[in-house]
Amino acid sequence: MTDAIFFALSDPLRREMLTRLVRKGPQTTLNLIKGLGGTRQGVSKHLAVLEASGLVRSTRHGREIHREVDLATLRGTCAWVSKLEFEWDSRLAGLADQYRLDE
Repeated sequence: MTDAIFFALSDPLRREMLTRLVRKGPQTTLNLIKGLGGTRQGVSKHLAVLEASGLVRSTRHGREIHREVDLATLRGTCAWVSKLEFEWDSRLAGLADQYRLDE
């Protein structure tokens, strides 16, 4: 798990791009950013952040660049978050049990 992944996920526009790639599969850059607004330069920076984090990868097909989610990175991130969720649920359940016993 790297800081780059959480930095990439911290921006709503990048989360929307990632969501679109998960729902619709690989897309050209133009299809991916359609309707998102922002400048071409700004969108390029967001895509660069997603790629640097390892969440998204790109391949060139002629003049087009196709973007897709790197599922291994996404699954690893989800597994780490799920592990934290389980640990917190266990701690909260332990606290609840402790307070029930004290009553």
